[in-house]
Amino acid sequence: MRQENQIKLRQFINTWSVRNDTREELDLLPKLVRSPLLWRKVFPRHALSEIDDLERLQRLRSDLRRTSQKTRSSDEALNDWFSRAALGVRAQRVGDDTKLGIESAEKGFVG
Repeated sequence: MRQENQIKLRQFINTWSVRNDTREELDLLPKLVRSPLLWRKVFPRHALSEIDDLERLQRLRSDLRRTSQKTRSSDEALNDWFSRAALGVRAQRVGDDTKLGIESAEKGFVG
């Protein structure tokens, strides 16, 4: 995974946090979903689509956070997302090499 994508993934996961000073939960995702302008500012290369509703994005975020626990259930949660996604493998010429990448046919943030 490219470093830029790792940073954005971490940024998405961290839209939910617990503030150190107050120990209050802070969930920025509802505000981001309600404001397309704010979403584009935070995730400029990853547009939202009609199917990227708040509930779906919160489930994805929760499942991604669970992967850090490295349990069988977290693997199963990710595999469930992968099985529902329309994934394809693409070949791309880079210099003298052919690189393979995985792409989603879904044009939303989740895809």
